[in-house]
Amino acid sequence: MTGKHICATLTFACVMLSLRAAHAQQSRSQAHRTQSMHDRHGMFRSTGHHGRQGIAATQAGLMRRKAVSEPSAPRVAAADAVRFRAWIDRQQFPHDCSRAVGVVTREDYFFSLGLGSQMVSLKFNLLDALLRRKVYHFPRSHYVNPVRCPSTSFECYFEPVTNCSVGATPPQIANLPVNRSTHASVENSRLLWCFAVPRRRLTSLAGLEAVHGSDWYHAQLAAFLFRPNEAIREFRRIVAPQMDFAGGKASGEAPSNQSSCAAMHIRRTDKHTEDHRTKERPWTSFSHSFKTWAYWQSDKQPAHIRVLLGSEDKATFSTMPPLLAPAISFWIPARFFVMDMSENKRFVNI
Repeated sequence: MTGKHICATLTFACVMLSLRAAHAQQSRSQAHRTQSMHDRHGMFRSTGHHGRQGIAATQAGLMRRKAVSEPSAPRVAAADAVRFRAWIDRQQFPHDCSRAVGVVTREDYFFSLGLGSQMVSLKFNLLDALLRRKVYHFPRSHYVNPVRCPSTSFECYFEPVTNCSVGATPPQIANLPVNRSTHASVENSRLLWCFAVPRRRLTSLAGLEAVHGSDWYHAQLAAFLFRPNEAIREFRRIVAPQMDFAGGKASGEAPSNQSSCAAMHIRRTDKHTEDHRTKERPWTSFSHSFKTWAYWQSDKQPAHIRVLLGSEDKATFSTMPPLLAPAISFWIPARFFVMDMSENKRFVNI
């Protein structure tokens, strides 16, 4: 599997998880607003001094819930994103690595996971290290091509997450300078999965202005971890002008950094060990996930959204675009992958 295959697959899997998380967060916000309406209706039945006190207390409670539950104003969210990234950088890029403890994920169970599952775990292990004031390091992955990148670390595709080295610092000899680029100690961390994001604690630690939804913190962690390195940015420059669009090249252009883009990876033929009814699921169940996100979360009109599709099933690229319309679908041409499905190649373990 090449870096090309890895980069595209990671994008599809991770963003699809974000769409589901965003929808869940929106549903919770709807529940809070429904409860708030019930509270407001109930409080006006109280009268007298105690009734007024009850109204004031209920209103204060509603204001607190509103500050936490509803989506943050764009200005606050943008400013807090800068603060949150600065907080991560302060912890991940210390001036003296010898005084910081490094953290590396154990490889025993990690190597038995699929690529998407590995990507999800990176966010949670990074978050755990940040909360414990330790320095997180990318693990190795058996999906990385060792011929092209002998380290087999995720740094083969993404920018470094720290300036520190995990190599053990040798005993210091008198009058010799301390090696400040290497940790004095490194611990192996177990693989972590899907624990609740401590939103209020993170807001306090990073000095944020607001408490955001869980999906906001997930987005910040992903934005830090998955910054494509120079090799992947070069590959993107090559591929972007050659993307396949629904309806042909004239139907749209690949999104720039300023435009709105969603990504969907649809698995229909290679997920039977975990979901025996994968192929029975209708195509509309996938389009519903996108349209739910577009309605509740996106600030763009559907016609202004580009959807980056990925799948191991060729039928996806002819069936899904009409279901996602008026959003415009596009995808990476098959010729850029190790297995060019347009040539009817069968799956082999490469």
